[in-house]
Amino acid sequence: MMKAEWERITLPPPKLPNRQIFVLMGFALLLGVLFDRLIVAPSTNGALALHWAAFWLVCGVLLCGLFWRNALRRWQAWVVMGITVLLCVSNAMRSREAISLINLPVIPLLLMLYTQLVVAEDSAEADPIVALRVVRGFCMWPFMRLGDAGCALASVLGKAGKGRGRGILMGLAIAAPLLIVVCALLLQADAVALHFAHSLLTGLPIGQILLHVLCVVVVAALFTSFLINAKQCDVQQNVALPEQNLAPSMISIVLASLIAVYALFCGVQFAYLFGSRGLPADLTYSEYARQGFGQLLAVAAINLGVFALTLRFARPHAVVRGLLFALLACTGVLLASGLLRLKLYIGAYGLTWLRVFPYTFMVAMCVVLVLCAVRLLLLKLPLLRAVALVCLLWYTGLALVNIEAVMVRWNVHNAPHTMTAWVRNDWPGDDQLDERKPYVFTLSSDAVPELLAYCQTLPQSAPEWMWLREHLDDLCANGAWSLADRHAQALLSEAFDVEL
Repeated sequence: MMKAEWERITLPPPKLPNRQIFVLMGFALLLGVLFDRLIVAPSTNGALALHWAAFWLVCGVLLCGLFWRNALRRWQAWVVMGITVLLCVSNAMRSREAISLINLPVIPLLLMLYTQLVVAEDSAEADPIVALRVVRGFCMWPFMRLGDAGCALASVLGKAGKGRGRGILMGLAIAAPLLIVVCALLLQADAVALHFAHSLLTGLPIGQILLHVLCVVVVAALFTSFLINAKQCDVQQNVALPEQNLAPSMISIVLASLIAVYALFCGVQFAYLFGSRGLPADLTYSEYARQGFGQLLAVAAINLGVFALTLRFARPHAVVRGLLFALLACTGVLLASGLLRLKLYIGAYGLTWLRVFPYTFMVAMCVVLVLCAVRLLLLKLPLLRAVALVCLLWYTGLALVNIEAVMVRWNVHNAPHTMTAWVRNDWPGDDQLDERKPYVFTLSSDAVPELLAYCQTLPQSAPEWMWLREHLDDLCANGAWSLADRHAQALLSEAFDVEL
């Protein structure tokens, strides 16, 4: 790390005026109260995802209001905020718990990214600094400036300690302990007053009140420090990252060794998976597809990481550039192998969440691969921003699209045997599945419209109809806090003439 960058991280920026700190403290107190009312206070967990979404939306509105001048000049910040709003909306639209759980860390991560984008220098060279600030924003910013708020309060109290304000403070300081002693003596002197005070305090949930007050104070303090840091960084200047100083010879040896191994692997892939040679006699395509899929993704991720580090820290050289193209080509073969394996597996066992997620992710990685190749040709392409945008669009699509409905529709038309297996749990060639619950139990109310449409094509005596009748409550177990839950309840109530 360069000396200038280290000084930027360690040296504190100029202190904000007290008036501005008090405004930020007021906003932080509002967020603390909202956090207590929306997250801590509710006794039921059914709509917790919706409450989190509402809380983060308020945080987003606050950040937009604080940094609107900078945000107007930076379209990337508006893209990030727009995706954040869409993810909050997905919590209200969809009933899938997995997406709601993933949104819990993703949405605050996007809000932090928005904050760093509006306070950082608007250039592609500053993108690594933004990534560094995102990490510091979570680990350090909520704690670094707590002392500034304390100093601001102390300065106000110090001013109030002069003249009339000093008399008021002294009077309160003397009156408080005096009132406590007098009230205690009076209660001991009068049994009726003591009984009245005891009945009043018995019905008062003092423990819960103290817990909520503590929650508000802690959350408000953390947000105060965070907002002060954000405002202080708004007036700072960015510094350059370390220079590209890795020798091309060293990088070439590393890349050439990786490419040699990948060349042998790609030869096997072309012979058995892509070609017409066929698999060994004791290995089926579904078994072959199931094996090594995660390892292929890990290797592809390592390749992209090596590509990014080489691009950032190695000195430009024609040989290194050619080896990077070769590395991208090998990574493309790995991704194609993984896609084909997963496609074979989906054809045998149908489409599920655990297959949709990696399949779409690999498609997104193919787009990233194309962007990396373009970056080698166009040096001015902001690769980090482009890759981040692809990843955000991929995840936003998963969150907004009704994936479970797509799964059911695809299986009905392309692998109808899987629908029967979902309900009856009679998967051929897999004895372990007989001991598990049917896969349809894992579906949420998002899948109800397509499940109901599928069952309506079957006779009333079909096991699928019987399963739907027996598990109406399970399909709507989340209550009616999302639009998907409400729609599913209405369809099932109409189909079976019951009230859910």
